[in-house]
Amino acid sequence: MNTVYRAGELALRLTGEARKDFDDLTPPLHWLRYVYAAGGSVCESLAGVNATWIAGLEQGSELYLATSVRFLATPVHWVEGPRLSELTPTPELYRA
Repeated sequence: MNTVYRAGELALRLTGEARKDFDDLTPPLHWLRYVYAAGGSVCESLAGVNATWIAGLEQGSELYLATSVRFLATPVHWVEGPRLSELTPTPELYRA
């Protein structure tokens, strides 16, 4: 699961830990922060609880009461524009 929830000008991406871990998510967040600091039109990464860029969240599962589901949350500022996942990937798109 990799879902983005929007709340006004903020967005919160939740990724199931079974799919990605902290090490998987850290390099893209560093890249996003670098591009934003250089003036790129990308989402600004936000530090969450305890000034961390990625927060681990646990949710009890009603189906399997003996287990919990762990999510990794990454908050960012929202940037208006087309959903990249709905566009045909082309070199021009990646340059833009």
